[in-house]
Amino acid sequence: MAAAHRAPAHLDARGRGFWRAVTTDYELRPDELRVLEDACRELDLIERLDAEQRDTALTVPGSHGQPVAAPLLGELRAHRALLARLLNQLRLPD
Repeated sequence: MAAAHRAPAHLDARGRGFWRAVTTDYELRPDELRVLEDACRELDLIERLDAEQRDTALTVPGSHGQPVAAPLLGELRAHRALLARLLNQLRLPD
């Protein structure tokens, strides 16, 4: 078990919790800590986007009045894909 590094101050609850869980269980190099920080920031951002999307419609009128996916859905998808890439980059064991 590794000694946990202090979580960066700008992280919200979700990011801080993930930071603590990872740094308590794994010894990370400085470059890996940077990737972990980015992943934690993405977790926090996804949490905020998801909370905002829950209060809005899933579709909005398109340029011709047709229903199209709400813009936040695309943002959520992009940030979740980025989070997956960051976590893959850490190569933490299952």
